[in-house]
Amino acid sequence: MPNSIGTQHHLVMGPFLIAVTIWLSVVCCLAAYLGMLGYFRRGVRWLWTISWFFFILHFLAAFHFFHHWSQDHAYEHTEAESGFGPGLYITYLFAIAWTADGVWWWLYPRNHATRPRWLTLCLHTFLLFIIFNGAVVFTDGMARLAGIAMFVALGLGWVFKHLSPKR
Repeated sequence: MPNSIGTQHHLVMGPFLIAVTIWLSVVCCLAAYLGMLGYFRRGVRWLWTISWFFFILHFLAAFHFFHHWSQDHAYEHTEAESGFGPGLYITYLFAIAWTADGVWWWLYPRNHATRPRWLTLCLHTFLLFIIFNGAVVFTDGMARLAGIAMFVALGLGWVFKHLSPKR
């Protein structure tokens, strides 16, 4: 039965792609944020873009394999997981904000680098809040531990960068 084999492959590959794409995104995102903190300069924009790309692949994989392209299913799942179905629209806003930031950085890098500090802080606070919820709050097991480790590393990176004596 080809359908049975195809369905089994679909059931295995779906969760695998959903998980791998988000964790590749998270790893690249952590590296990009450490670069943004000044630990290195080369490749930060590329890391940010690759992280975004893996997030978009995750988003598409989740909608294809898990939600079967159903907005209603995605909404109901968000409601069941978080108690707030409209949170799905926050995910859409997250994707739009990250996409806009990446496009801005590639098309107008000087303007992007000199944008108002408040805008940068608002954007990254929002993005990190959503990533924290996805990587720590709404997961469990090893995924939660990896999410905690990511935020501890990012927090320590910020502390060491901002509290160490200036050279």
